[in-house]
Amino acid sequence: MLWRSEVSDGVTAASISADYPSIVLTVDPVYLVEWIPMGTYFLTDWQNDVTSRIVTMTCNDRFLNLADTNYNPTSTTNLGTLAQEVLTAGGLTSANWYIDASLYNITVNKFPERLDCRTALQHIGIAGNVAVYQDRYGIVNLRPFAVIDDVTNYITYPTTQPALFGYPTASNTYAKNSTAGGMKYIDFDYMYDAPQITLEKSVYQLVIKLYNIVNADGTIEATDLVYTNASIVGTSGDSFTIDNPLSILLTEPTK
Repeated sequence: MLWRSEVSDGVTAASISADYPSIVLTVDPVYLVEWIPMGTYFLTDWQNDVTSRIVTMTCNDRFLNLADTNYNPTSTTNLGTLAQEVLTAGGLTSANWYIDASLYNITVNKFPERLDCRTALQHIGIAGNVAVYQDRYGIVNLRPFAVIDDVTNYITYPTTQPALFGYPTASNTYAKNSTAGGMKYIDFDYMYDAPQITLEKSVYQLVIKLYNIVNADGTIEATDLVYTNASIVGTSGDSFTIDNPLSILLTEPTK
């Protein structure tokens, strides 16, 4: 996309105003028009080429700013409130996020040290088994994978016109985008291409770092919980380590 502005006359500054980009999709013979927002992005870089009169603007979503902002851990002990604190530290308000209610029921230790907000959200997502993403309207979502698999449609509920996507019913909802096992339906983009298959080594050993030792001075130490795959002889597989500072030992796991 290209924007152009008249050169400033020395009194009035040159300006460019643009709303978020969108796609107009018309499907025959239904003849329905639907406006689909491409997304909400924030200007991070501006370059003006005077010779060719081209302005290059680089935009990113909220996660770039979150990666540049530090979060100083507090005594918060549940994932929901912790996510609120991290997002607030990143400059967002409650109008800019959705946090699933289930996260407030998951108790964890605080982060052992200062870290950037984006990394903190990644740890929260892993600990709570939720997807962390920004939707088309700039809202940061923390939603459980089970909920997303059950109700996600093909274009994230753009409107209430099911006939536009081949489901001419009176309902306002779309067909589910997953099977009972959570596997996404195949699309038609690459259905004629030969599948590319890559075989990787099996994991023979899994090491989980548990941050369940709190010292008298408030520091947190980690212990290793090691699982070994007895079906793999020797060390012919890979060793995999999970290191999430929100991981704590709630019950004795079955080895």
